[in-house]
Amino acid sequence: MKHLYILLITCLLMPSLRGQVTFILDDNRTQAVTGSEIIVPVRVENFVDIRGFSGTIIYDPTIVEFIGMEDFLLSAAGNALINIPGGYLDRLVFSWYSASGVDLETVADGASIFTLRFKLLGTFGDQSPLSFSNTPLGMDVGGGGSGIPLPVAWQDGRIKMGGLTIKGDTLSAPAGGQVVMPIRVKDYHRITGGQGGIFWDPTKLDFVGTEQYGLPSISAGSFGTTQVASGELGFSYYQATGSDLNDDDILFAIRFDVLASPGEDVPVLIQDGVLLPLLYIEFSQENPPSVDHVYEIVSQGLVQVGAAAPTGVQLAPKVFLQGPYQGGGLMGTNLISLPTFPLTDPYLGTETTNAGVLTASGQEVVDWVLVELRDPGTPATVLYSRPGLLQKDGDIVAADGSTLSFPAASNGNYYVAIKHRNHLGVMTASALALSGTVVGVDFSTALTFGVDAQKDVSGVNVMWAGDADGSGAIQNTDDILYWQQTTGQGGYLPADYDLNGIVQNTDRILFWVQNTGKSAQLP
Repeated sequence: MKHLYILLITCLLMPSLRGQVTFILDDNRTQAVTGSEIIVPVRVENFVDIRGFSGTIIYDPTIVEFIGMEDFLLSAAGNALINIPGGYLDRLVFSWYSASGVDLETVADGASIFTLRFKLLGTFGDQSPLSFSNTPLGMDVGGGGSGIPLPVAWQDGRIKMGGLTIKGDTLSAPAGGQVVMPIRVKDYHRITGGQGGIFWDPTKLDFVGTEQYGLPSISAGSFGTTQVASGELGFSYYQATGSDLNDDDILFAIRFDVLASPGEDVPVLIQDGVLLPLLYIEFSQENPPSVDHVYEIVSQGLVQVGAAAPTGVQLAPKVFLQGPYQGGGLMGTNLISLPTFPLTDPYLGTETTNAGVLTASGQEVVDWVLVELRDPGTPATVLYSRPGLLQKDGDIVAADGSTLSFPAASNGNYYVAIKHRNHLGVMTASALALSGTVVGVDFSTALTFGVDAQKDVSGVNVMWAGDADGSGAIQNTDDILYWQQTTGQGGYLPADYDLNGIVQNTDRILFWVQNTGKSAQLP
C-alpha cells in the first residue's frame, strides 16, 4: 500500500517536473511610419501536452493600437479568446483551452502560437512596452488531460519605432581636384530596396561616377544619370530579401570633380526628386514587420573646398662628387659592383631601386644622394626631401630612373640643396621657380650658396670629399673614427671618399688631408 501512495503522488507531480512553460515577447524594433501596422509573434518554450492557457499583455495605447489576433497555431482555435477587458485601455487578455481534454498541444521551442497586430500611432523614437501581467487575467497554463496547473515564466518585449538614417559625410577637398562622397546608413535592418535623389550645385561639383557599392543589388545601373549636368542623380535598387548593414556602412559613393573655389562649402543633398518627380526617398522593409516603407532621417553631405591640390614639381639636378670624379664630365661607378651596395636609399629609407636601373648602359649609377627643396624665405627650412640616384655624368634621377619629382610640392620658388653621405652638401645661390615642367639645375657650373662651397677642378665645380660622418664638416673625427678604423677594408664604407669600394691611403691623402677644415655652406 505504501508503494501505491508513492506512485500516485509521483504521477500527480510529473507535469511540474518537466520544466516551466515560458511565453516570450520579442524586442521588436520597427522602421515603419506612423499609421502602418506591425505583427508581433507570441512565442513559447517547453510547451508540451498543454490543454489550456491564459494571461494578460500590457502596451502603451498612445504609441500602438491593438487591431487583433492572427495566425493561431493551435487546433481548436474556436476556443481561443483575445480582447481588451472592460475598464482597461492599456492591456489585452488572451486564453485558450481544449474542451475535449483530448486535443493536447505540443509546440517546438521558439515557435509562435499566435500573433498580435498593432497599428503604430507614435513617431520616430517612441517605444511601447509589451509586458505580460497577471491582471486582470492571470498567467496560467494547464497540462495533461486533467489540466494540472504548470509553472509559468515569461520574457517581456517592446515595440520601438526606429528609423533608417541616410547621410553624407563632411569632407575637405582641394580646388581643381576630386572628392568621393560616401552615402552612409544607420539602423539599416531588413531593407529590401530604396530610391531617392542626390542633388548638388553643378557649377561647383561635376559628376564623375558612382563606386563603392555596399550591396550586391546596387551597381552602376542603379543610378539615373540623365540629369547629372543639372546636379541631380537618381538612385533605385531592390532585392527579394532584406539586408542588414552596420551603422555608418557605405551604401554607395559618388565621385565629383571639384569646380568650386577655395573657401566655398558645397552641400550634397539627399531628398525627393525634383526633376524626376516620381522618384522620392523611400525604403522598403522585409516582413516581419509588414510595412510599406520606413522612416528615413536624412543628413546632407558637405564638401569644404580648400586650396588647389599640389601638382608636383619636377627637377633635373646635375652635380659632381670630388672623390669619384675622373674628369671629362664623368665619375667612377665601382660601388654598384659591390654586393653590399644598398638597393634602398641610406638617407630616408623611402626609395628602392633595382640592378637594371643601376647598370643601365650610359646611365650607370655612382651612388645615392639626397635632394632637398628649401623655403625661399628661410632657406634653413627644408620643405621637401627625396633621395635620388647620381649617374656617372652627374645627372640625378629618381630611384626608378625617371625624372626626379616632388608630388606634394606646389608650383613656387625653392632653394635646391644636394647632400651626399661623405661629401659636403651644396645649395643653389638663390631660390628657383619650380613647376610641373622640368627645371634643370647644373651645380657644376652654377653659382652656389655661401663661400667656397665647391672645389674647382679644371673649370668644373665638384662637391668637397672627406666628411665621413656626414656632419657637414671635414675634421679630425672623420679620420680617427672612420678612416683609421676601416683602412684596408672593402665595401660600402663612409671613409671610402673616392667611392672605389676600398678604404685606402689615397682616400686620406688626396681628400681628407687636403680638405680638412672645410664645412658645408648650408644655412
